[in-house]
Amino acid sequence: MDVLYVQTIQNEFETILSGLVGVLRAQGIREQSIWRNYYQIFCAIRKFHHQSGKRFYDYKTLSEFEIAAKARYHNGEISRNYCNIILKCVDRIREYVTTGDLQWSRRPTNACTSLNEKHETILQDFLNSLDVAPTTIGDISWSVRKYLSFVETHKLNFTEVTIDDLRSFYIFCSKHLTKSSIRNLQCYLRKFHKYLGEKGYPNLSESAILNSSIAPEKKLQPALSWDEYHAILDQIDVYTSQGKRDYAMFVLAASSGMRGIDIINLKLKDIDWINGTINILQHKTKTSLTLPLTKAAGKAIQSYILNGRPNCNIEHVFIAAKAPIKKLNDSMALNYLIRKYQQKAGISTSAYDGKGFHSIRRMLGTSMIVSGVSANLTAQTLGHRNIQTIQQYISLDSKQLKECAIDFQGIKPLRGRWK
Repeated sequence: MDVLYVQTIQNEFETILSGLVGVLRAQGIREQSIWRNYYQIFCAIRKFHHQSGKRFYDYKTLSEFEIAAKARYHNGEISRNYCNIILKCVDRIREYVTTGDLQWSRRPTNACTSLNEKHETILQDFLNSLDVAPTTIGDISWSVRKYLSFVETHKLNFTEVTIDDLRSFYIFCSKHLTKSSIRNLQCYLRKFHKYLGEKGYPNLSESAILNSSIAPEKKLQPALSWDEYHAILDQIDVYTSQGKRDYAMFVLAASSGMRGIDIINLKLKDIDWINGTINILQHKTKTSLTLPLTKAAGKAIQSYILNGRPNCNIEHVFIAAKAPIKKLNDSMALNYLIRKYQQKAGISTSAYDGKGFHSIRRMLGTSMIVSGVSANLTAQTLGHRNIQTIQQYISLDSKQLKECAIDFQGIKPLRGRWK
């Protein structure tokens, strides 16, 4: 390979890398982070092109680098965290070359599960045909991707799947998924096979295995106690910008019962300071909801906006405390925060224990029921469309439930039995 050939490759990528670094700096990323988390991997991508004999940036070559990184992870050569960093850098290059800028979107969590070209195409076409919330799209994508990956493992494609193959997939999933997860999986696969039928492919949408009833598990998630909630607030340093933000989000959640995703999506214009209300379009139900802005929540939000929130033109109330300055991605950020403060407060937690940020909402709902607030008003306050959803808060009211228990007073035993 001559010197001019190598120089052409380097010059092409030097232009791309220089532009990328410039955008990262403009986003407020520190030089140390740019060098440690980005530039070295960018150079590795450039070298991969070089070794593949490519003169310029090539989309297919970048995809090959991406596949190679996933293979290294699955072979145990690199950690999951490092694999995700590599994939993130691939996304950054792909986005910059395509748009000339970075929007800092998060890579889907299911991206590490690769499919062949035919299956990937039909999956993406199916997902594009759906009109559901982004979080639901993620669940559906994960389920169908898992299914198609199983099909590929058995050297099939979706046009050749039989009832026996589908049954084998159910058995495979039953070894590591809960009954509720399998119930959701069944629902998504039924949608997928119905879509295949609409496109003229053989499908099993009418089969009994996809239409049989699977009773959902009714797991009662715990509510955060008020003592735990106040212990969490005590761990927040309200003299810092991030502390003011976190404190405001926790107080708002406890006083309004808003879902975490609605707090993340709250905009400055949604707060009516004159009338003391918050007006939102709920992310989950797509319905409007007006809530009172309590004095405590209003004061906390005001302190954050005036004394802690970075000066920017972002329309959302709560934004990232570190560069790049942007709105928080999703409610997972709130789960991370509550876990951090729970650990500082010495509150014991474990994976999937129901003590995430949503437990604050359950805390308020249970408190309202215990205080004698009607189920209808509780449902309206929390934005539930179905009043039966309030049953979970009634079930958590152990004090009231104990009063419903019947003792054995006045009932005499006969031959060792109570009658």
